[in-house]
Amino acid sequence: MTTDRTPRPGPNPPPGPAAASPPDPSDPLGATAVVGSAAEPQAMGQAGSARSEAPEPPELRRLRRRIDALDRRIVALLNERAKLALAVGQAKRAAGWRAVRDLERERDVLDRVAAANTGPLPEAALLAVYRRVIAATRALEARRNGLDEEA
Repeated sequence: MTTDRTPRPGPNPPPGPAAASPPDPSDPLGATAVVGSAAEPQAMGQAGSARSEAPEPPELRRLRRRIDALDRRIVALLNERAKLALAVGQAKRAAGWRAVRDLERERDVLDRVAAANTGPLPEAALLAVYRRVIAATRALEARRNGLDEEA
């Protein structure tokens, strides 16, 4: 006997991360398909928040500051990667290529990412992040260089 585990709509959805929404064709960079949006912490403020009335311990504050600094570096690196993808798109256009997508290259990138992963982030989670990065930069490359996204 199987149990239907399909979530049922109700007055109060369960707390936790939002489910990933399907890609929006009008949003090629996927800003609307983000799991756990920037607005989520506010929504969590009423119910399900881990915050208490106690002051933030110094160690927690220190760790969060380190995460914030890493986030800024990650954003800078992602934007640097996007600029390189734009240059790749220009080179493709100059070489007479019509499509941006190169499945073999994408597989190679994902293989290198998986090989470089030493954890603790699970490989599947890291590859999902990279697939999204590749899709976003591919859309940017196509749009900015007048190329087709798919072959």
